[in-house]
Amino acid sequence: MPHVDAVLVGLGNPGSKYLMTRHNVGFLFLDVLAQENHGSWDSSSALAKKAKSEISEFKFAGKNVLAIKPMTFMNLSGEALEGLFQKQPKLKHAKLIAFHDEVDIPFKQLRIKDGGGDAGHNGLKDIRRVLGHGNYTRFRIGVGRPQGRMELADYVLQNFSKEEQDPLIEVLSRTADSLELVLQDKWNEAQARAK
Repeated sequence: MPHVDAVLVGLGNPGSKYLMTRHNVGFLFLDVLAQENHGSWDSSSALAKKAKSEISEFKFAGKNVLAIKPMTFMNLSGEALEGLFQKQPKLKHAKLIAFHDEVDIPFKQLRIKDGGGDAGHNGLKDIRRVLGHGNYTRFRIGVGRPQGRMELADYVLQNFSKEEQDPLIEVLSRTADSLELVLQDKWNEAQARAK
């Protein structure tokens, strides 16, 4: 494996029934990013199997990135990184960036955070369990909260509506622009672009 500058982990749930749900916005982002940068997904290599993930290697913003989509379900997202680092220990030294849904941020908004708590997000909690810390970058993609009495768990497992499709494409595009700036260590510009 060539030198990897960044490990990009998208959080979501495997399976076609979850494909377009709010909880899978991390997967959706990496799918778009890989497609636009000629990356293909692999689930059969030794590394993919050890990481229990689909993985894709490609160049983005002049950097070698390894994108992973854990196939473990959201609550066990950390297992993917555990397997990845066991198989390729040098990847622990790459920049780690997670992409996930965030109910405390309105839909169409994006926030970038370095370190900090997990805000009740089960995927992030499991990553912390495995890493032993929260010192990595998160792209928090806003999905908002449900209107009325809908349970939060039901809301995040609901598909994006037709009306949300175009704004979703726009926020994923902004996420890619901001990621490019983060990878170039232009943190302030990335924060400004995210807004």
